[in-house]
Amino acid sequence: MKIIKATPKPITFTGECASICYDSKNDNPEKVYNRGLMCIKQNHGETSEFVDIIFETDDYSARCLRELLRHRHSSKLQASTRYINYNNMDYYIPHSIENNNEAKESYEHLMKYINVKYQEFVDVYNIPKQDAANILPLGMKSKVIFKCNLRELIHISKIRGKKPALPEIQNLVGELLAELNVIDEEWKTLCEWIRSEI
Repeated sequence: MKIIKATPKPITFTGECASICYDSKNDNPEKVYNRGLMCIKQNHGETSEFVDIIFETDDYSARCLRELLRHRHSSKLQASTRYINYNNMDYYIPHSIENNNEAKESYEHLMKYINVKYQEFVDVYNIPKQDAANILPLGMKSKVIFKCNLRELIHISKIRGKKPALPEIQNLVGELLAELNVIDEEWKTLCEWIRSEI
């Protein structure tokens, strides 16, 4: 997980943007901050839409990322199965399989077999990558760049950061909040508040 860009001091920035709603001035930093925090905590969602987050991840399965990419108020790019050769496909192993030696051995055997067959389609049968990709599993790891605003981040966190969401996407939400948490003190405050709302 890598944060590519995030609006600095998101609470203050929210307060500055929200000043138009209250015909307020932005000359008192404490009042601006408190206004921003109030808007966020009271779910004045439009004000949170001015704070942007862009991140990249390549350590999650296509199935997990499919859940993330379903969120409509976002922009996203995903590694293409049409153009990229997946001859060395990496894959996710769910905990239930990881903790069962027989199941894990069978799972890894299947993934290796898919890898071999994919490459056979491409190299031996001259099948285009975009057609050979039809055998790739949802468990393969994929790469995305994802952009959303603070309002959507809060929404995603509330839906995907707890059960019954997939454990893998719960992990993704936790990792994203941990990365945002270290940007500055305002992100730390926001991430702590978001975690308390999950």
